Amino acid sequence: MLVKMKGRGVPLDVAFDAMWLQGTLKVSSQDTEYGTAGYVLEGDSAEVYTEAP
Repeated sequence: MLVKMKGRGVPLDVAFDAMWLQGTLKVSSQDTEYGTAGYVLEGDSAEVYTEAP
């Protein structure tokens, strides 16, 4: 899945952490430098995942 964030996206220091994402998921083939993605998430918001206590 390819994520395209609206606005500024997320800081690089958390970009590879587990995240909660909200947005619109679409079926779309997108070629990237890492391979072909079958889905695109047009991200509205993102926050670092934390477990509930």
